[in-house]
Amino acid sequence: MMWKALNDILPHKASPSPSSITIDDEVCTSVNDIANGFNKYFTGVAAKLVDSNGTICNDESVYVEDKPTGDCSNPVLDLPSISSEFICREIDLMSEKKATGLDDIGSKILKLAKPAILSSLVYIMNLSLRTGVFPDLWKEAKVVPLHKGGDMSINNFRPIAILPVYEQNMQPDTEHTEGLNTVCPEFDIPDLVRERKVNLSEVSLDEVELMLLGDRLNDVKRLVIKTNNLINQTRVSASTSFVSCDHATSIDQCGNNYYKEVLKSSRMLINDYMYTPGGIWTPKDCLPRWKVAIVIPYRDRPFHLPIIIRILTPMLKRQKLEFGFYVAEQANDLNFNRAMLMNVGFLEALNFSKWDCFIFHDVDHVPLSDYNYYGCSGMPRHFLSGADRWNYKILYANFFGAVTGLTRSQVFQINGFPNVYWGWGGEDDEIRMRVKEAKLDITRVKGPRGYYNCIEHHHHSAPKNKERFHLLQTFRQRLKIDGVNNLRYSKPKTMLNILYTNISVDIQQLTDGVSTVSN
Repeated sequence: MMWKALNDILPHKASPSPSSITIDDEVCTSVNDIANGFNKYFTGVAAKLVDSNGTICNDESVYVEDKPTGDCSNPVLDLPSISSEFICREIDLMSEKKATGLDDIGSKILKLAKPAILSSLVYIMNLSLRTGVFPDLWKEAKVVPLHKGGDMSINNFRPIAILPVYEQNMQPDTEHTEGLNTVCPEFDIPDLVRERKVNLSEVSLDEVELMLLGDRLNDVKRLVIKTNNLINQTRVSASTSFVSCDHATSIDQCGNNYYKEVLKSSRMLINDYMYTPGGIWTPKDCLPRWKVAIVIPYRDRPFHLPIIIRILTPMLKRQKLEFGFYVAEQANDLNFNRAMLMNVGFLEALNFSKWDCFIFHDVDHVPLSDYNYYGCSGMPRHFLSGADRWNYKILYANFFGAVTGLTRSQVFQINGFPNVYWGWGGEDDEIRMRVKEAKLDITRVKGPRGYYNCIEHHHHSAPKNKERFHLLQTFRQRLKIDGVNNLRYSKPKTMLNILYTNISVDIQQLTDGVSTVSN
């Protein structure tokens, strides 16, 4: 029993290094010769580039246009302190498949030891920021040669440097939060609405934009047009979007922040929030505790989308979250495939930011209370405790639909969502079964905090999926081959709207039961 427990906690050994490599037309098989050969090659690449491209200029004025003035004998870098809440969050979000550094300490051990080591980690990291001195052991990386393809010549390898796991995630995001040292609250948040009477009557998107943006609407419109033009220029040089993540790859490398550089120059301060085109909002009066992506599977619900955006945007602002809306739209007349759209929305949202967690939200479910906190705590989480159409109860005890949340690492842990459910029904139950199979504990909001009202007008349900019961019975056979890891697709039509990002995809079904997405 003891060895079984240790085997579950300790990291597994990585794949072995190559047994032979070719260096200058000579085949090396000795372990020492291979290691020394890689070391010499990897450390000499920069010198070779200099030799081929000219010498490096040592005149700093060539690279620095605006030099600092004044007394620089004792420079101070003013960075916000790293909080215990930040470290707790990052440890909780660590993937248990994350590769380990030289210390061989995996994320499972860190999670188990968190209560004992938290205060020490906070002290060491903040001391490093204050003094500018970084622990030597934390700077040491394990370098793994990765074969790029072709023969086993040494120039067909590239180095992958793997730091200790606690260093891979412990870099505070100061991109939007310069000068802040207060983390946004999760409990006792002021100004929350305990119970609201929602108006679900028809409203246009133009009206909602005016409600939420007021006299800044015209400025925002100009910014959105400018940003979409920049993104269209970027697309010219990119043939495909992010597709999927190899499960051997660190989750932090999933999502290529395809749009991040463009969006850096496209922000606007609106009251106490920083606005970014595409419906991304970041609090400016505190460090966001959570970065939350709201993914809405969607088709032909133009009367519902403005209503849910109108309710959720001010609610999430009051909850002091950083958040963005991603509408994954099925752009064809095939039976609706909600789960596949969830996969597409999840992967495409990672092209914008490294979101902490994802809430998959039906477009017709409107929350009645701000106390239904949309942060990433307690995930996997079912946010619905009852809806008006079911007399504020749930359909059945194991119901896991309508509004559900998982962290970024949890989505990869369950291989995302099944791609084979065409039509209404079944996918929610399989998603719950995937979560349980991964031994993740689902939490559910209780009582009136989790009540929702459903938009009844302009409501047309998709045809029932006749294969859903058979698919549920065979889900274990598909678990490792049907999900984010087999989803391949060319770039969808992505449009930054004023209040949300629209991701339009033409999803198709293959005859062998494996789903794909194409233009």
